[in-house]
Amino acid sequence: MKKSITILAILLCTSAVIAQNVTYDLRWNSSSSLYELYVERDITAGAPVTTGGTAVVTIVFPTDVAGARTLAHTSESVSAFNPAGVIRSPGSAATNDYYVFNSVGGASYIGVLNSGIEVLWMTFTPSDGNSEARLFVNDIDPNSDDTGMMGINARSEFFTITTTGSINEFNGNVLNIQEKELQDIAIYPNPTSDILNISFDGEIDNIEMFDILGKQVLITNSKKNIDVRGLKSGIYLLSVHANALASESFWETVKNTV
Repeated sequence: MKKSITILAILLCTSAVIAQNVTYDLRWNSSSSLYELYVERDITAGAPVTTGGTAVVTIVFPTDVAGARTLAHTSESVSAFNPAGVIRSPGSAATNDYYVFNSVGGASYIGVLNSGIEVLWMTFTPSDGNSEARLFVNDIDPNSDDTGMMGINARSEFFTITTTGSINEFNGNVLNIQEKELQDIAIYPNPTSDILNISFDGEIDNIEMFDILGKQVLITNSKKNIDVRGLKSGIYLLSVHANALASESFWETVKNTV
């Protein structure tokens, strides 16, 4: 009897697997006409040392045609931030202006950043009262070398320094992404008996396969196909670890494809 393997697929977003654990959330406070930036860390900062490294926060506004807008800021936390430049309507994104702030770090986060508790980190007050700002989105907004960006690093970052070294813990401002990139995945033929093909326009980190009891039977970095001829007939779970741009619509695509 010919062997047959049936695949059930799941998408796992890379950002949910890697231990980055700081999130920015930008909110408009209509009562005080200012923006509030909150920082949340999912691990409590602890001894012997958890110290702030450099950090970057970039606020994106619709273009100020007159070029007169200013953005006052205060540092509400232990980290002091300074303005690092304004990029007005660069050629790479002619409808947006970018206001960059960075810190030099050095302050202790012990007692400041506790697991799952938001901390008011900064406030911003636009001179024109504009309430349509958002946070810079890494890998979606322009890079520093794009046209008109003047080489300024506008990527959001949040470095911490512990006994294990310095690491960028910024986990992405996912609460502020208004549009998510939709990408399609195709897994075929399914069922199969030899080679399973994978078609995906995005970036795949790795793929794991588990049997129906949850035992891992295969892991591969292959982006195109998987040789399953060594597996017994049965139903297997395919776990696709993809980049952080994947969305809930991607999960629906996976379910509808397999």
